[in-house]
Amino acid sequence: TARCWPAGPTMPPPAPAFFQGAAAQPTRRRYRMLETIFSLGFSNPVHEALLRPVLAHLETGREGSDSCRLDLRETADGVYLLQDGHPLGFCATNDGLAPMVQGNIGLLALRRYPYLMALHAAGLATPDGALLIAGSSGSGKTTLAAALLASGWGYLSDDTILLRPHTLDAVAVPYSLGIKATAWTLLASRYPSLDRAAIHRRQDGKAIRYHSPPREHYALPRTVR
Repeated sequence: TARCWPAGPTMPPPAPAFFQGAAAQPTRRRYRMLETIFSLGFSNPVHEALLRPVLAHLETGREGSDSCRLDLRETADGVYLLQDGHPLGFCATNDGLAPMVQGNIGLLALRRYPYLMALHAAGLATPDGALLIAGSSGSGKTTLAAALLASGWGYLSDDTILLRPHTLDAVAVPYSLGIKATAWTLLASRYPSLDRAAIHRRQDGKAIRYHSPPREHYALPRTVR
């Protein structure tokens, strides 16, 4: 299984001393999750290629003075995700990189967003509001959300929905759909290119393929119907 941190079962190797020094000028891409803009630096084009389809729907040309600056730095032990030069996450293998980076971006965005409650639920948008699909891990939230998305529904999230204070309106935490191996065959007719997508490994060891949803106004509050 992919050995990742902080959500994995093991702690990362000690951060190399060279993190304190200057790094080569990385390629930078900017992404928006909720109200936070992330500037992510890539020193290895392989990492950029792995993450591009996972984060493409979040890419933005905006840059704010309060942007969250992140960098990926490769060592002999694996890949570190740094925030302003300090280790935030770690993954020992490239197949665990995308889940680790997407998960940390989501957590950082949540810390900066005012919400009343976070629901472990998928969400789909309708002309009248939002449909929420709540359930435990492995119950089929992502599979059902992917099928409805392919049928013309609007996408919000496959995992996390926020409820705003006072109104209880739903706001999406718009992760790419992480489709588990058990659903690849089931969704093949709706997503013919899914069998050619890269295989990633979550921190729990499960294999997933990502489907990047279309660009939407994910942070727009929607009434739950």
